[in-house]
Amino acid sequence: MASLQEKIEAFRHFFTHAYGFDLDPQRMAPLVREVRPVFASFKKEAKEFVRLQAMKRSPSKVPTALRARC
Repeated sequence: MASLQEKIEAFRHFFTHAYGFDLDPQRMAPLVREVRPVFASFKKEAKEFVRLQAMKRSPSKVPTALRARC
């Protein structure tokens, strides 16, 4: 069985070689500009999800400041 690192490297190799020459910079530019705001939104939502999961598992261990947001 391949290690996780080998699987990741295989994916990277495939992705680099399969798609590297088909990317159109003019079509990619608008998407690249939106990466930061989309990632910031994703991080915010992921943190909220983790906080809510923590509240469900053991509300007494979640700091009061975080519990107040529920």
